[in-house]
Amino acid sequence: MNYKKISAISFDLWDTLIKDSPQMGENRSEYRINEILILLSKINSKITLENIKISLNYIREQCTEDHKKGIDINFDNRVNQLIEKISQKEKIVPTRKINISIGKIIDKAFLKYPPQVIDGVEELIKNIYKKKYKICLISNTGFTSPKTYNIYLEKIGLLKYFQFILLSNELETAKPSKNIFEIAIKKLMVPSQEIFHIGDNYTADILGSKNCGFNSIWINNKNNSKNKDLTISNITEIENFVNL
Repeated sequence: MNYKKISAISFDLWDTLIKDSPQMGENRSEYRINEILILLSKINSKITLENIKISLNYIREQCTEDHKKGIDINFDNRVNQLIEKISQKEKIVPTRKINISIGKIIDKAFLKYPPQVIDGVEELIKNIYKKKYKICLISNTGFTSPKTYNIYLEKIGLLKYFQFILLSNELETAKPSKNIFEIAIKKLMVPSQEIFHIGDNYTADILGSKNCGFNSIWINNKNNSKNKDLTISNITEIENFVNL
């Protein structure tokens, strides 16, 4: 492979540029459960904490299953899905006001208990940007709104380096689907063979991007055994493959 012909780099987000600690994820989950309970108890006093906890877990699992199929739904519809799940056990009449209020709780929890930037990422992205590579982000999102992802990325100082970001619950398509990678190619305006895609999920990131003709670098941070072309264990090792 001629690395000198690489003109653009697309990054995955979770476990590539940012990561969650178990404690932070637990705090975020507890905040969402408790705040949603307070909100919905005003509508139905029989709402239980356990029902909300089970329903939020269901949404997380549903996000994962949808992503495996290369699909996603927008944030408002995902909130509606949560309300419907809760209502299966304890009746809640869905309204736009309830949807907005729960959405705000979900997003506030993310910003209150945010994931952390992986060591070396900010300096790496800055160096890539200085070398005039086109940079973008392609991420499967989970249960957080696109607006909040943008706020978060700006807060951690990374948003300004990306030419654009592609979020699955904004586009309603997810990795490993070709659709989201093809959107990136069009927006980058370079041939797919001039793009490196870097991510930690072998199916979503590596197989997905290679199906669209991208070059790929797999961050194998769990020491899994897979067939692959280029493998690193830490994001900063991409300096070995691009001219920094």
